Amino acid sequence: MPGEMKLDAALADLEAGKFSFRMVVAIENHVKKLESELEVTRSLHASAMRELKLQEYANWRLERKLKSLKARIRALLRANALTEKAYRKMAPVATEIGEYFSASWEFAGATLQKAMASLKSGQFQSQLVGSSSKLRELLESSAPMEKAFQEIRRYVVKVGESLQLFKKPAANVIAKATAYLSGLQKTSE
Repeated sequence: MPGEMKLDAALADLEAGKFSFRMVVAIENHVKKLESELEVTRSLHASAMRELKLQEYANWRLERKLKSLKARIRALLRANALTEKAYRKMAPVATEIGEYFSASWEFAGATLQKAMASLKSGQFQSQLVGSSSKLRELLESSAPMEKAFQEIRRYVVKVGESLQLFKKPAANVIAKATAYLSGLQKTSE
């Protein structure tokens, strides 16, 4: 506007003691302009603080992940070292076991051949028949034990019958004792 006063001129008039509405409007406009700039600065500051907090959180998450990965790497390195150590110790043992395995394979092969020969010749079947006959003799010799078991069984049945007869009087005594104890409890309360 052509009739607007500049801020410097308005301040000079204010200093000189001259008062005009144009001067007040110029100062007021300048203050509004400064307030709007201040508001923009505040919103930019809040946005920058939000961004800073997000960056700090992202950094914190990355640091935590880095620590976790470092711990996993350390664990893998330790496991690798232990594996190498175990391999170094197991290598001679494995060669020794291989030698024993080959020797035992030779022995097992010979034994297996003997077993096949005894099976073909019928010697194995005769040993099986001999063992089964010995087992039958043992079972037949335990027949008197079966008779003793029958005697014990009759005795156990008689004891069971006696216990059945004792059960009724015992139940009556227990019922009376329970009633007496509940009566005592009621009177003590």
